[in-house]
Amino acid sequence: MNRRVPIFLTLLIILVLINASCKKDEPVDENSHPLYGKWEWVSSFGGIAGQKITPASEGYTVTVEFAQANQYFYYKNDTLTRTDTYTIKETENSNMFDYIIEYGSSQSYPDQYMDFPYPDTLRLIDNCFDCYDNVYVRK
Repeated sequence: MNRRVPIFLTLLIILVLINASCKKDEPVDENSHPLYGKWEWVSSFGGIAGQKITPASEGYTVTVEFAQANQYFYYKNDTLTRTDTYTIKETENSNMFDYIIEYGSSQSYPDQYMDFPYPDTLRLIDNCFDCYDNVYVRK
């Protein structure tokens, strides 16, 4: 009987440690996150052909806004063309990016990883094959 107690306690401690080490998939408060605000599109790279596109090559500008209450706004040539909701989540399986943006509607964009290579520079990397790595600067 005495042998069962240490085995049980050992298994219980292992289960508690495994549960405590699991990363929670909780939304991040966007008001305290550097994503919050307006961003102007600079360039994108990717697609099947691996091409680079810019506002000059495409003939239009894009501004995206990540506002309070998880509201997302997409402006093309300063005209609002799309609205959506978004959630910022910590990534679980990525070695490169800490956060991913999940949009409320799949019509806006695929989910996007985010990176801040410089304080006023945002990279949104589409979470799909042959998609784009988009660069924005704070407006």
